[in-house]
Amino acid sequence: MRIFKIIYTIWSVIWLSITFLVCYPFMFLGALHPSVHRLTHIMNKVWGVLFFTSAFLFVKRVGVKKTDSAAVYTANHTSYLDIPLLFLTVPGFFMIIGKAELGRVPLFGFVFRRVYILVNRKDPKDRVLSYQKCVEAIEKGRSMVFFPEGTIPKAEIAPNLGSFKDGAFRLAIEKQVPLIPISMPFNWKIFPDHSSRLLTLKRPVAVFHDEITTLGMVEKDIDFLKNKVSHIIQKEVSEWNK
Repeated sequence: MRIFKIIYTIWSVIWLSITFLVCYPFMFLGALHPSVHRLTHIMNKVWGVLFFTSAFLFVKRVGVKKTDSAAVYTANHTSYLDIPLLFLTVPGFFMIIGKAELGRVPLFGFVFRRVYILVNRKDPKDRVLSYQKCVEAIEKGRSMVFFPEGTIPKAEIAPNLGSFKDGAFRLAIEKQVPLIPISMPFNWKIFPDHSSRLLTLKRPVAVFHDEITTLGMVEKDIDFLKNKVSHIIQKEVSEWNK
C-alpha cells in the first residue's frame, strides 16, 4: 500500500507541476492589472480541472448553485488541497483570503498576492487592512471565500474542526449578505498535512449547504452564526467519515 501511495504521489506531483506550468503564463498575464484579474481566476479553475483529472481525483460537488448576488462562503480547512478544490467548485469570480505565507510560494505567490487577499494574522494592522479589502470585494459584487479556522488545525484532530474566528461572520452581518457553508470531508485523507505528505487516491467531495440569511442580524449575533455554521460543517464532515 505504501509503495502504491509513493508512486501515486510522484505521479500527482509531476502532473500538478506540468499543469501549473501550462496555465501559469495566462495566470501571470491576468495578475498584471485588475482589469484582467478574471483571466487569472479562470486559469486557476482550468488548472484545477487539469490537475484533478490527471491525478484521477474526480470531484463530486453536492448542492452547488450560483447565487444572485455576493455571498460569504465558509469552508473547513484540513489540507493544501482545499484551495484548488474551492477554485474548481465555487461558482463565479470570487475573492479568497489566505494566510500571508502563500505570498511567498514561488510563482503562485506572485499571482495570489496580486489577485486575491493575503493576511498576516499576527499583525493587527494587516488584519484590519485585509478585512477592509474583503468589504470592498463584497461591495463590488464579488463573493468572498473564507477558512474560518484561519489555518489547518493540527493533524491529529482531523476530521474535527478547529475553533472559528469572527471575520467571515462579521463581514456577512455587516454587509447583510448570505453565508454559505462548505464541507470538504476527505481532503485530509487525500493530501494529509503531516510529515509523510503521501497522497491517497480518493474522490474529493465539496458539499455546499443552503445559504443562511443574515438580514436583520447585528454584531451580537456573530457567535450564534459562527456556532451554527461550525455545527453544519462538522455534522456533514462526520457523516461522510463514518
